[in-house]
Amino acid sequence: MTQDQPETSREQLARQAVEAYNELTAHAEELSPAAAQAVRSLRETLTSLVALGAAADLQIADMERTMEEFEAIFYGGDVSVSARMLRRHLKPEQRAELARLITEP
Repeated sequence: MTQDQPETSREQLARQAVEAYNELTAHAEELSPAAAQAVRSLRETLTSLVALGAAADLQIADMERTMEEFEAIFYGGDVSVSARMLRRHLKPEQRAELARLITEP
């Protein structure tokens, strides 16, 4: 999660959703087949949303690391960071072309 978001909001929402789901399933025998199907569908949707949120958090963290690397290159001139970033973000053909351009007279 990014630093300006409270860490517990998604966790708290997930906990509340689980509690609500558990309460509904505790009374499953009282539900109609259509209502039971709706509860299962809701659970699948909530599970998907939590997974999407976790994946988004990972992507955001990766983008933040990449931005830190860019800042190190542009403001710090750290060649090892440049090389690491190029290895990670360029395809082999792109790296070969860059090497050719750099070494070409």
